[in-house]
Amino acid sequence: MKTITKQLRHIFLSLFFLACFASYGQSMATYTITFTGTWNATDHSEGGIIFPTNDHWSDLVGATHNSSITFWEAGELASLGIEDVAERGDNADQWLQADFDIFDALGSATLTTVTVSEDFPLLTLVSMIAPSPDWFTGVRNVSLRNGSNWENNISIDLFPYDAGTEEGTDYNTSNAATNPQGNIMSLVNVAPFNTKKVATLNINLESVLSIPTNDFKTGIKLSPNPT
Repeated sequence: MKTITKQLRHIFLSLFFLACFASYGQSMATYTITFTGTWNATDHSEGGIIFPTNDHWSDLVGATHNSSITFWEAGELASLGIEDVAERGDNADQWLQADFDIFDALGSATLTTVTVSEDFPLLTLVSMIAPSPDWFTGVRNVSLRNGSNWENNISIDLFPYDAGTEEGTDYNTSNAATNPQGNIMSLVNVAPFNTKKVATLNINLESVLSIPTNDFKTGIKLSPNPT
C-alpha cells in the first residue's frame, strides 16, 4: 500500500517538472473539484471481511493532460502510467494534489482553482483506499470539454480497483508483492466490495478566461504613419 502511494505521488510529481504549457489563442477554464468518500463498514464488508478501524483515503493526486497519454486503465499494468510520465511528459499539463495527505473514509478533499486549457482538457485523479493491499479509486481521461464549450458540472460515481501489484484479499497492508505483476482490475462485486460506490467526484466550473492570440504583426506600431 505504502509503495503504491509513493509511486502515485512520484508519477504526478514527475509530470509537474516534465510538463510543458502552451495556450495561445484559446480559452481556459477554472474548476473546483471535490472528492467525497462514501466507503463505509455497512456497504463494504462483504464476505465477512472486517472493516478497518483506521479507514482513510491516502492522497488525492492526478493531472490534466491530452489524449496522447493514459495514466491508468483497467486491464493494463499499473506501471504503464509511470512509463507514460517518464517518456511522454510533454502530453501532461499540470500536477494536482490536495492540500493534505490523508482524509477520513467518509470525508472529502477539494482541489480549488484548477485552471485547464483547451490543449490539455482531460482529467485523471486517483486516491488510495487505506489500509489495503493496493486498492484505489479514481477517474481517467475525463474530458472537461463538450464540443467547443467547457463542461459546467460533472458528477461521477467512483468504484474500487485493484492495482495488481500486491497480494491480499482484506483490509491489510502486510502482503507480499504480486509476482508477476497483474493487470489493474475492477473490484466491483469482489469482497469486501459490492456494487455500491466508494466515493463521488464533483467537478464544477467557476470561470472561463479567453486568451488572445499573440500576433507578431499586430504588435508593431510605427509613428508617424509611413505611407
